[in-house]
Amino acid sequence: MRTYPKKAHAPDPPCYKVGAGVGINRVRAHFALAMCALAAHIAHMAYAQKIIDQFGGVRAAAAAIGLPPSTVQGWKKRGTIPDDQKPAVLSAAVESGIQITKADFWPGGEAAA
Repeated sequence: MRTYPKKAHAPDPPCYKVGAGVGINRVRAHFALAMCALAAHIAHMAYAQKIIDQFGGVRAAAAAIGLPPSTVQGWKKRGTIPDDQKPAVLSAAVESGIQITKADFWPGGEAAA
């Protein structure tokens, strides 16, 4: 039987060294980080659906913006509106009397100046 030298293992970060059973704490820490990232991703991605719903759905939004419904459906499916289309969506909303602001496109506060 062939033996291989043990690989050097980086020490655990301090956040993993809490209490007994470091292995399970590592799993829990990774899971918690993944869930936080997922929740933030979902919250950010939901903005497109909210905006499209304010128009009255995919077809109504597409008609107001002047694009094919399949394009707007793609935005809804992906949960995001392309940056180059956001001004058109915003102006269509204003023309339609829909209360949408620039901040609605960047719910996490990362709006471009």
